[in-house]
Amino acid sequence: MLSPEMKAAVREEWRKLGFFYDRDDDTKTWKIVGDRKGIERFIQEVTRFTSDPRNERPSEHEHLGPYLYLKLMSWPENRIDEQGIAGPLSELRRMAFTIREGLLRAADAQKIFLRQSFAPNSEYELCIELRPGPFDAAGEDAGCR
Repeated sequence: MLSPEMKAAVREEWRKLGFFYDRDDDTKTWKIVGDRKGIERFIQEVTRFTSDPRNERPSEHEHLGPYLYLKLMSWPENRIDEQGIAGPLSELRRMAFTIREGLLRAADAQKIFLRQSFAPNSEYELCIELRPGPFDAAGEDAGCR
């Protein structure tokens, strides 16, 4: 159990990140949740990762969020698994573009599923859940209540 001070620090980190994520191992789904601004922040994180030439080498990775358990990782093949989202940088950029295009067409409260278009043979699904704004990412974290 987190102390009140730790809960406050984690809430602040979620708010700084701008979106919430969680992994459901029962349904094998990664969920990225946010309003349009928050989902755009996720796209920016992916784009920033793919823009760094040091990340060209397989297994280079970056942990996101206050708990650091979602990883963006360079890998020879596209995959979504219990560790996170991986693929060649060009494919991760394509995924970010797909999410951005989906945002243009999506209504609030709509979900965008990406396994089929990004990594159809993956064990896990990647679900982008668009919420109405303003969205407080910290409010989704049950451990911070």
